[in-house]
Amino acid sequence: MKYALSILLILCMLTCGCAAIGEDAAPEGETAAAEAPATHAVVPDDILNAMNVYAYFVMSPLPVDESVPSPDGEMFLVSDENLSYAANMQKLLDSYFSTEISQSLWAWNAYQNVDGRLYGYRSEESPFYRPVEPTIEQITYTIVQDTEKERRYTATILDTSGKTTTYDYVSSLVDGRWIFVEFPFIW
Repeated sequence: MKYALSILLILCMLTCGCAAIGEDAAPEGETAAAEAPATHAVVPDDILNAMNVYAYFVMSPLPVDESVPSPDGEMFLVSDENLSYAANMQKLLDSYFSTEISQSLWAWNAYQNVDGRLYGYRSEESPFYRPVEPTIEQITYTIVQDTEKERRYTATILDTSGKTTTYDYVSSLVDGRWIFVEFPFIW
């Protein structure tokens, strides 16, 4: 339940609650200034999808089947039929991230690979479970570079104190697919 609520909260924050995701906001009836940075409609979806996968490791672990413990009894089989296999999780990671980012996620040890199956913690017992950063008030995504081989995005976060922070994301075309090679986790 906590997993579903976390994902729902994340989706709401990033799609509904953040006024300027993917575009520069302008007052009703006006258009944004010509000097405004270029924006790209798929930026939020690309980042959102990757952020959800990243969150499985560092924030919101996948649900588990408590009736199937790992051999050491510390973890339980991931209940998602597809993602309960380590090879499938690796394919999912490979579809979004560079090898370096993928390896860093596995290094968190949020999951245990036993004979090709993934075991994880109960959400409430996971050392990785936490809510979305409560101080995020608004996130604005902007594409700052879009070439044949590289896309650079920025995410500008306005927090509840009025402070803004900018993060850079870089996606590269590698073997015919776009993957993130720089990906700060901001939730």
